[in-house]
Amino acid sequence: MSKIGTKSPKAFTNTVISLSSYEGARSVTELSESPLFHHQYSSIRDGVAGIGADSEGQAEAMSRARLLCWSQLDLSGQSRILLQTDASSIVKAHSSCLEDRQYVKINNNVIRKNQPISVGYPVSLVNASVGKWSLPIDIRRIPSHQSATQCAVEQIGALVQTPPLSDLLVINTLDSGYGNAAYLSEVYAHEGLVNLVRFRYGNRV
Repeated sequence: MSKIGTKSPKAFTNTVISLSSYEGARSVTELSESPLFHHQYSSIRDGVAGIGADSEGQAEAMSRARLLCWSQLDLSGQSRILLQTDASSIVKAHSSCLEDRQYVKINNNVIRKNQPISVGYPVSLVNASVGKWSLPIDIRRIPSHQSATQCAVEQIGALVQTPPLSDLLVINTLDSGYGNAAYLSEVYAHEGLVNLVRFRYGNRV
């Protein structure tokens, strides 16, 4: 367990066991209600503390998770795979010490005339669509000096050049935010990659 940087191996193991066996949990904290979780709910924090503490650790943790994901999938008979790329926001309005916080978009239908923004950080996600599952294979925090499209270019570029995606036809689906030259021109050179982008209504190609 020390290889992945966890603070408490026992709490981490209990969390993994609860994840795989306790279907009643509707949040991370509720995993501690599993009969197999032998610690207090606050131990979940100790179980995951230290994993991805910095950018290098985050990349390493994501790489290990991706390898685990591929090892559980049988892609031997597949000639292509469907990816889904998008950006989302993590709201951290009360985390004043969080490094590189930014203004992020949120859904706001509660108070009329309120601006749909808060404080937090954006993340870029690439998921693999396999059967009924949409499995995250790369999740990155988008720094303030980078846009969502620039982050996606780096993610897709790295993924399609490494197995098993390098041996498959990769079909990447994206929303209208990626239908611009900043993204499309940068990924055009990747062989075996097809981008299906939804354009905004009224756009002319």
